[in-house]
Amino acid sequence: MSDLPLALALAAGMLAAVNPCGFALLPAYLSLLVLGDDTPTRAAAVTRALSATAAMTAGFAAVFALFGLAIAPVAGQVQQHLPWFTIELCAS
Repeated sequence: MSDLPLALALAAGMLAAVNPCGFALLPAYLSLLVLGDDTPTRAAAVTRALSATAAMTAGFAAVFALFGLAIAPVAGQVQQHLPWFTIELCAS
């Protein structure tokens, strides 16, 4: 039971990656990441942009894959009991 706060913090951190506020800051962050403090050549900027895109895509895919693997067993158990829950709600 003492691991519950840690699990909650981990889940909140993973969800923070997909919150809408982060998407508003994404263009500025990527501009800083691609251009940096110097003025790179066009080829260097494109290489940086492609590597940043690949890293972000891999990160998002990993977050959603881990979330899907974690939630699938729970969803399967809930699905078995959902008809009974629906009957209880309608009967009330």
